[in-house]
Amino acid sequence: MSDWLYADDLIRMIDEIVSNSKLKALDHNGHTHFYSTPSDDVINQIAGVIINNHARALRRAPRLGATLIDDTLIGQFLSNFRGTGSAIISKKVTFDYFLANPLISADDKYYQAVAPWKHASRYFALASWGYVSTTICGASRDSVYYTLETPYAVNPYHPAPSDMQPIHDDLEALFVPRVKPVEFINLLPFDRVAKGYTPTKWERAHRIIGLGEQRMTLNEALDGVNPRTIGEGLRKASVEVLSRPIEVFQYYLESRECYLVDRHLMLKSAATKPKKSDIGTPQERQIKREREATEFGLMALQLVKTELELLPPADRPNIPAFSIIGGKVTFAV
Repeated sequence: MSDWLYADDLIRMIDEIVSNSKLKALDHNGHTHFYSTPSDDVINQIAGVIINNHARALRRAPRLGATLIDDTLIGQFLSNFRGTGSAIISKKVTFDYFLANPLISADDKYYQAVAPWKHASRYFALASWGYVSTTICGASRDSVYYTLETPYAVNPYHPAPSDMQPIHDDLEALFVPRVKPVEFINLLPFDRVAKGYTPTKWERAHRIIGLGEQRMTLNEALDGVNPRTIGEGLRKASVEVLSRPIEVFQYYLESRECYLVDRHLMLKSAATKPKKSDIGTPQERQIKREREATEFGLMALQLVKTELELLPPADRPNIPAFSIIGGKVTFAV
């Protein structure tokens, strides 16, 4: 008997972990964070930057005090799974395991690799409560986020997709009805997002979530250059007093770019006649994005310098000299 496993074997392992209350498989502090990489069509229409939403979420979630699926016990199990018995791979990524699995045909490897993550993501959405934030602008409509995390975050009774089995009754009872409600998604009241959902269609809810992601980060960036916020950062002698708002503003620009391109592609595909671009070429958008980043950075730099100069020399914190190069903060060594 072979030690190589199929997706269903990992799914059973996930269910065993979830059913063991002592393990706290999906534990979080009331703030979860969903992410989904932009579709290839969106990525191909963006110049000057490679937008990796997983990497962006790994940076952003800790800043928000949010929990990613990667941080949970289930996420760690899948991220570090290398096999069992004699079927062990050198890497520790689920996708590499199924790529190496000799029992699975080439055509089935992707499905086998993603199926356990889909199963875990459905649980993660059901386990969410309190606050939900995202890194999802430009997400594909067949992504795990779009097909599972959005609808199950809004409605725990959402019907199982055609390619997935319903959750076993005893496991579903752990999540449904939700023990605590989701109150905000990207700081938008939950009810506002829920109005964009039906059991068969939730595109509007997805759009609201994407706009909320942009609104949340833009407001955060602007708050970062508020004199009060700058003053608090200077009192703590924090090097993030300048880098933080600029990084968040760049995050906003990237989310906005993904959202606009995705929306344009959707409208273009639905048009009966060829639609002229109303968002410009990738190169034109790159120039605009980089100009906006630099302008915001220079404004932030001047505001921080002004607050520093307003302090008596003896009270000025020991922060390295900094400047703006290419829209990014550079500190003197």
